[in-house]
Amino acid sequence: MIYTDERKLQLEKRIAEIKRQMIEDGELVPTEQDLDNMDEGKIKQEAEEAIRGSFIEGTSHLLNKRIKDGSADRLQKIVRICIFLAAAVAIVFVLKRWGINIF
Repeated sequence: MIYTDERKLQLEKRIAEIKRQMIEDGELVPTEQDLDNMDEGKIKQEAEEAIRGSFIEGTSHLLNKRIKDGSADRLQKIVRICIFLAAAVAIVFVLKRWGINIF
């Protein structure tokens, strides 16, 4: 498991966004490192978007399966199981009343 500090990442993104905005507004003179970081930030953002899209595309088969199964089919299965269990309990109860031991 890889540990990432979400608060630290959000803070870094916020600082980078504020620096970028100040550079665009002319309030801050960009350094060489700032320019590199801006380019790197754009590359990271594009990569994140590509990864996010591929993950969604890769899990679409799960959504299709869920739609096919449907909640109505699951409900029918659960009702059938409950009816079967109730019938089994009733049969055991009747047999015990008649004095027939099956266990």
